[in-house]
Amino acid sequence: MPNVFPIHERAGYDTRINGVKIMKVTFFTSPAGFSRLGGAEIQMLKTKEYLNCSEDCSVSFFDIFNDKIGQYDIFHNFTVKLDCLPLYILAKNAGVKLALSPIYWPTPSFTLQNLAKKLVIHLPVFRKWYPIRDFFDLADIVLPNSKMEQELIARRFKIHSRKSCVIPNGVDKVFYKANPRLFIEKYGLEDFVLFVGRIEPRKNVLRLLKVFKTLEMPLVLIGDSLETEYSISCNDLIKSRKNIHYLGFIPHNSALLRSAYAAAKVFVLPSMCETPGLSALEAGLAGCNIVITNNGSPVEYFKDYAWYVNPNSIGDIKTKILEAYSAAKDQKLRERILKNYTWEHVAEETLNAYKRVLAS
Repeated sequence: MPNVFPIHERAGYDTRINGVKIMKVTFFTSPAGFSRLGGAEIQMLKTKEYLNCSEDCSVSFFDIFNDKIGQYDIFHNFTVKLDCLPLYILAKNAGVKLALSPIYWPTPSFTLQNLAKKLVIHLPVFRKWYPIRDFFDLADIVLPNSKMEQELIARRFKIHSRKSCVIPNGVDKVFYKANPRLFIEKYGLEDFVLFVGRIEPRKNVLRLLKVFKTLEMPLVLIGDSLETEYSISCNDLIKSRKNIHYLGFIPHNSALLRSAYAAAKVFVLPSMCETPGLSALEAGLAGCNIVITNNGSPVEYFKDYAWYVNPNSIGDIKTKILEAYSAAKDQKLRERILKNYTWEHVAEETLNAYKRVLAS
C-alpha cells in the first residue's frame, strides 16, 4: 500500500509543549460509538482523561473532518468494528504506530452466520479474507483488557504474546466513597438488586426480568433503551411487576448513579459476555455483592468475590441472586478493585505500552 503521508512530513515524536518533547496520540472508535455511550466509550474517555494528566503524552479524539493522520505518533483504535478499518489502514500507510484495544470476546451463538465466521477464522485458506484479522495484523501493539482475552486472541488470530500487553479496565476512586443517601431520598429504595447497562439482548435483560417474575425483592434498572422489539418485550415485563423499577439513563458522572450503587445490596450483570463490565467494577468498588456472567473475563477480575451465572439459565441467575442477596457485603472485593483497577493504573500501563512501541 502506498504512503499517503510520507514519514518525513509527520510532526511525529518531535512535538513539544513548553519545550518538553511529548508523544501525540489520537483515539478512534466506530463513528456510531458515542451515539450510545457504553463501556468502550467510557474506557476511551477515562483513559484519555488520565493520560492527559501525564507530562509525557497528549491525547485527543481523532476528528475525521479536520485532522491529518500523519500529525500523530500513535493512532489508538478501540474495538475491531469494520467501519474503523479504512482509517486504520490509512494510519499504517502514514507510518504512524498503531495501538489496538480490541475489546474482543465472541458471543456464543449457533447461527449460520457465526458458524461461517468460525470457519473463516480457522480455515487457513479463508483467513486472509476475514477483515477483523486485519486489525491484529496491522497493529504494532494489541492491548487486551485481560490475560484471558490475550490468550483468546493469540489462539484465534495467531498473535504472538510479544505483540500484546494486557491493559485492564478501570474505575474512578470516587465510587469507593459513594453515599447511598441521595438515591434513597429520591426513590425511597435501598438494599435492592441493581442492573446498570443498555437494555439490549447482549446484556440479557429480558431473561433477568423473567427471573423477577418469581422474586419479591426490588430490582432497579438503569440504562438507555432504543425502541426495538426486544425493549418492548422488556417494558411489558417491567410494567407487570410492581417490584421492578426502570429509571432510564443516568449520566456516568452523576452523583445519583454513584449513590445508586451504594444503596444497592446486589449488582447483577447476566450478560451473554463481558470483558469484564465497567459497571460491575464500579458497583464492586461501591460495595455491592456482584452477580455476573461466567462468559468472558469477569472471573479474572472478581476472582472468588463474585457469584458467576450461566447467562442462558434463568434458574442459575435466580439462585445466584438469592445467594448474593442473603450474604453480607464483603470489603475484600472493594480493596482488590481499588488496588488493581483504577484509571490511574490503567493510564500508567497504557503509557508504558506506548513508550515500548515508539522505542521499537
